[in-house]
Parts: sequence; structure tokens; C-alpha cells
Amino acid sequence: MRNSYAPYFALFVIALFFGLLVWLDSPTAYTQADPATVRQLTNQHTAVASSYPTHFIELNGAAYFGIASEKGGLWKTDGTAQGTLLVKDLIVAPYSLQRIGDLLYFTAHEDGYNAALWKSDGSAEGTVLLKSNLGGFPSTLVAVGAIVYFSAYDPIHGSELWQSDGTPAGTRLVADVKPGSDGISPDQLVASNNLLYFVGYDEGYRRKLWQSDGTPEGTHVVTGAPDYPNSLLVMQDGLYFVGYDEAHGYELWRYAPGDQAPSLVFDIAAGSQSAAPDTFVVVNNRLFFAASNAEQGRELWQSDGTAAGTQLVKELAPGPTDASLANLTNVNGLLYFTALGSELWQSDGTAQGTLLVKAIAPGFGAYGLTEMNGLLYFLVAGDQSSLSLWKSDGTAVGTVAIAELLRSNYYYYRNFLTAIGNRLYFSASDATHGSELWASDGTAAGTAFVKDLNPGYLGSNFSKFTRVNNRLYFTTSTGNFFYGEEEQLWLSDGTTLPATLLNDQLGSYQLQGVGDTLFVGGNDATGPALWKHQGAASALELVKRFAKQSPFGFIVLNNQLFFVASDQTNESGYSIYDFWRSDGTAAGTIKLVAGSATGSYFGPQVVFNGRVFVTRHNEIWVLDGTAQGTTHFVPAGLQDSIIRVVSTPNALYFTTAHYSDLFTR
Repeated sequence: MRNSYAPYFALFVIALFFGLLVWLDSPTAYTQADPATVRQLTNQHTAVASSYPTHFIELNGAAYFGIASEKGGLWKTDGTAQGTLLVKDLIVAPYSLQRIGDLLYFTAHEDGYNAALWKSDGSAEGTVLLKSNLGGFPSTLVAVGAIVYFSAYDPIHGSELWQSDGTPAGTRLVADVKPGSDGISPDQLVASNNLLYFVGYDEGYRRKLWQSDGTPEGTHVVTGAPDYPNSLLVMQDGLYFVGYDEAHGYELWRYAPGDQAPSLVFDIAAGSQSAAPDTFVVVNNRLFFAASNAEQGRELWQSDGTAAGTQLVKELAPGPTDASLANLTNVNGLLYFTALGSELWQSDGTAQGTLLVKAIAPGFGAYGLTEMNGLLYFLVAGDQSSLSLWKSDGTAVGTVAIAELLRSNYYYYRNFLTAIGNRLYFSASDATHGSELWASDGTAAGTAFVKDLNPGYLGSNFSKFTRVNNRLYFTTSTGNFFYGEEEQLWLSDGTTLPATLLNDQLGSYQLQGVGDTLFVGGNDATGPALWKHQGAASALELVKRFAKQSPFGFIVLNNQLFFVASDQTNESGYSIYDFWRSDGTAAGTIKLVAGSATGSYFGPQVVFNGRVFVTRHNEIWVLDGTAQGTTHFVPAGLQDSIIRVVSTPNALYFTTAHYSDLFTR
């Protein structure tokens, strides 16, 4: 969703940052007639903005997609910059795009909770709202004939099955199967033989297989179906899915027209053990999937829908070892998949025809396998930033990298590659642009950035400004705005340019000045610790390491730092938080109050009457920095947790929360 406050927030941060620099360099500047001198301390960590194109789908020869940025909405492209146009500004990115005839249907969020159903003919005026105030996240849209079905929520009916004929009046609830606000929570919708099948709760709150013809009376649980169905898929005239019963565990089931009830295809893991089939794909009217048994582990299987035709294709990892199958994809009647870490395989359904194509470099993961014009294309992610586009003709020498790119947050690759016509569309980055629209015709020369849909620079995320005497410390982060990466700690005296980078290997900084010392709590490659810095460009000096959690909740008394940290766990493996004091030396960093093994945490803390007051549940601890000067008490009659503390010159005030009221009705 677009953050409409982001530009104002950025301006506020920039103004605050430069205001601090001016004040630091010349504390009296704002009272003088001459304007203050403004210096740029660093531009080392600017980051380009991204649009994150996603959900590509074809309509009338063009590729339609959504972007998640300040220009969120429905876009279309012909693969050229001139032909990449905004169709409709919807504020947020559309998702669940579904083509029905010459129309697109999709959903888009209106706010933090509600969503809306839209349709589009590819033009701005033809992109119209069908239904708003659909709570939660409507499910993937599925068409049965000219009707689109989806799951949605409202406070009156709960989560139920909905349908739309493309008009506002025809966008309605199919049936309130489970009256009240609970609903049956339909998901995994698929169409087969002019019927809709899906998974939902029955009256006993068990997940069951349902079917619907679009009428209330024709929407019901499929008789005789196993419990907890998932991975619904259609092959020829049959519906295939994974289901559970006590006799067989999770196995492959089939339901076809004329059947009175679904039937077990084959008990791959004999008895009550589960084969747990998944990653289904249909190739030449055979269903390929991964499944497990005690003898062979998790391997590649196939089925024609009969018990005799359900068999192991080939054991890739001998014995009960897992072959790590993924990315099963049909390319021109051959199955391609990844296995054994970073290896690309192909199979014609026979053991001798199941062959290693190429071992991609160890540590590199291939994903997004997609067919275009009879060839296989896929992405390979290497380290934290590298991304490359590959193609394969099914031979080792013909499996090559086409283009080297950069990737941003993995979340936005959930749609991977999409082939439309003679082009592949995907989201990627380079040294100049953020995550933007790219296209490829399958050649190195024809793989190129298409258009910057969200131009400009995000800049650094400046934060945690801390002044220690005449030194300014601050942190920057160049990660995604919502999924920040590592931070960098900087130092400036306001005159020497540029600012000095002190450390870029720590995460989760906590900064606190005490006298002439900066204390830093955070994590490095070794683990959580407390560091200090006392000026100049020297490195941070380690004070003490902690086994579980780095220091936080800093407060200062008598030139000493008080804080919470964890150096141990309880019997359940959860961190126990202790209260500490440090004078900046290892010997002078001591535990004042041991944490509770039952999981009671230290809460708000404040300095009052020359001592530190810290709370834990309904207790108040009073500390002067010495072991003998540490006491605690429970205010008379108080049973609830203290959640906020405020001190005045003459009194200490606090509020409590009665948690039982939050969890009982």
C-alpha cells in the first residue's frame, strides 16, 4: 500500500538531520544575523527507489501488471519504454489478476484491512470498481465460465464464497453456508467440469472438500471426502488433491464426474504413515509430484490417476535421503525441476530419461522456472544481492546465464518470470535503478531494463541521532523502507568532512551517551554485545558480550549506564532478561537484578530521587548501582503489570494493565 506520509516523513528527517548538523557546528548560529553553514556529511549511502512490478498477465497482446510504490496501480506494457503506461492509479498494487475473455479481474486494497474487486478492459475508463469493503485478503480469483469466484469476508457473514458476473449488482455472496461471523473460510479454489471446488470448514470445524455450482443449494461438502484436503489440481476430467484419513495419513486422492465419493489413488507410504505429496505439475496427462516413504525418502513420483500407474520415477538421493525437489515445470512435454540443492534436471517420466542437465554453482538457488518458445528460462539468486537470468535447451552446454542483474527484497519475486508472447517480464535491479520492470527476448542483447516506473532516490534512512559533547553520532540504513537491512554507524564533529564511518557490521543499534563515552548495544557476526566509543576515528571498543540478547532500555545515573540484556535461557529455551549496570569496563559491568525464569520481563524505568526505578510485572525495583543498594517491593494491593512510569520532582506515577480483561469475555 502507498504510504501517503512517506514524502513528509522524509522531509522531516532531512530537516531534522541538517538542523542538528548546523546546531552542532555553531550552537549560536540561529541567533546571529548570518545564515548558518550547512554541510553535507555523507552521500555514500543513497539508494534508488523501486516500483516492484508484479502479477504479470496477458490481455490482447499486452502485459498487464501492478507495482507497489508511490505510483501503485494497474499498468500495461508492450516491452518498450514508450509502450509502458499507467492504466489506472489505484494507490496500491492490484493482485490476483485473472483474465476472463477480454476482461481482467483483480483485487486491490483500499486501506489496512478492506479490499475491493475491480474489472478492466485495458483502458482507464474501462477499469471500474465492482465491490468495495471486502474485508481481509480476498482469495485468488477463479473463473467458471463467465463467472469469477473468490473468498471474501464481511462482519455479518464471516469469510464465505463470493461470485461476480462483471457488474456491481452481480457481485454478491454465493451462500451464507455457516451463518454468523465465523464463515467457512474458503481457499484453494479450482474449476473443473463447470463446477467450483475449494477447501473450507464444515460444521465440526474440520477442513473439508467443497463444491459449488454458484447457487446456495449447490454449495456443499463433497460426500466421503477425506479431511484436510490441499494442493487441489485438475488433470483431464479429474480433480486431484492431497487428503488425510487415519488409515493412510496424507496421500493422493482423486474425484471425477460420476464418482459417488473421492477415492485414494495409491498409498505411497504404506499404512498410516504420510507420503505428503506436493509440488504438483501435469505433463502429458501425467501428474508429477514429490512424495515420501520410509525406503526412498522424498523423491520424484508420477501418476496417471490409477494405482498401477502411480510409481516412483527415479531415486535421485539413494536411501531415505530427501532429494529436495522444487520448481517442477512443463516445457514442451518434458518435466524440468531442481533437486539436490542447486542441480537442474529433466525427465520424460522414465528412470533412464530422468537426467541431470547441469549443476548450478553451489550455494546458488534456481527458481522461477518458466517456458517460452520451447526453451526453459529461470532466475538464479546468489549472494544477498546477485541475480542472473538463465536459459536452457535441456543440455549442459545449452544451459547458460543470459544477464547478470541485482535483486532486492525477495518478497517481490513471488511471481518470478512471466512469459507473454515472445518476451519474459520480471522485476530486477541494476546499479542505476531500483527494482523495476525488465524484459527479455531470451538473448543477452535483448534483456534490458524497460522503464523506471518510480524514478528518484530514497536516500539514506537517517536515525538514532546521539550527541556526546561535541560529537554527533547517527545511523543510516540503505535497506528496503519496510524491510531494513544492516545499519551503519557514523561520527561527525560538524567540521571535518565527510563524516566518518565507524562500523557497518552491527545490527539493531542502541545508542546512549554517558559523559564523554558513547555506549552501543547491538549484534555483530559473533553475537550480541555492549561496545563503547570515546572519540576520534578509532574503532568501537568491546565492553562485554552477552549470550542471548544485546543490551537495550538504556538509562543513565551518576555517569553509569543501566540496561537490560540476556545472558541465559530458561528450561524452555527462552531468554531470561537481567538488569545490568556498566561504567564502561568489563569488570565494572555487573548484573544487579537476575531475570525471572518464568518469563517476567523488566518494564519501564525512570530516574527518581537519585536512583533508578525499574518495574517487573507488579514489582518496583530501586537501584543506586550497587548490589547492596538494590531493593524491591510490591505496592500494597497491586496485582497487575505496570506498563508506564512518569516521575515528577515530588512523586512517581504509573499505570497498570489488567490483562485478564483482554483475554476473557
